[in-house]
Amino acid sequence: MSKAGVVFIQAPLVTGFHDALLALLQEDNRRMANHLVLTVSEACLDIWPLTIEDYKAPGDGELHDAKIALNPNRFPRLYKLYTSLPPGVKGLTMINLLNRHQMMKETSPEEANAALNRMLLGRHGAGEESYDQTLQGKDASGPDAAPGKEEKAEVNVSAPTGRVVPTEVAAPPAPQEDIADPLANIPPLSFD
Repeated sequence: MSKAGVVFIQAPLVTGFHDALLALLQEDNRRMANHLVLTVSEACLDIWPLTIEDYKAPGDGELHDAKIALNPNRFPRLYKLYTSLPPGVKGLTMINLLNRHQMMKETSPEEANAALNRMLLGRHGAGEESYDQTLQGKDASGPDAAPGKEEKAEVNVSAPTGRVVPTEVAAPPAPQEDIADPLANIPPLSFD
């Protein structure tokens, strides 16, 4: 059963080259693993974009078939990237990119977590810095300060008079700190 617009990323995974992706995709819940791989890559596209290396074919090794469903509604940026690639390299390039994002997630978990949180909270990269600067400027200069460039005004037009009334739109909440899970390093309990 195929949903409208869904494409399938198909390319062989090579042992020794795609190990990060193989480890994750060989878990019991394949659907959850696929979703995790795509979510991490969607979030990390800004910090680790497509490179020339992603176009290169892997070396020799044991081949494992891979088929990952890419939904344009859930992963619009990956979908746009996939559909913009030329025929013949789409699968290989996307598999290499997904694998690289999994490797980078392991080597730089703080960056990957920050990108994931920005994506999940609806904030994408550069807007956060200027938003933080705007907030700092407001705190220092008080409530009568001139509005910063990140503040937006919404214009309402009333039907009877046609008069334009500007209304201030509330700014998004300040980003929250990532708090480490204190139980993350505790091994599972054994009742033997």
